[in-house]
Amino acid sequence: MVVASNGGGDPPGWLLNLQDDPIVAVQVEADHLTARARSPRPRRSPSCGAS
Repeated sequence: MVVASNGGGDPPGWLLNLQDDPIVAVQVEADHLTARARSPRPRRSPSCGAS
C-alpha cells in the first residue's frame, strides 16, 4: 500500500499520473514486476436488522 500525501495540499502529481495510467513498474531488490494501481474499496458494514 502506498499513501499519497502532499502535506495536506493538492494531491501529488504522481497520484494524478496513476489515475490516468494505473499500470506501474515495481522493483523490489532484483525483482521487477508489473502491477495495476487502484484505490481501496470502502469496507461494507453489516445491514441493520440482519440476523
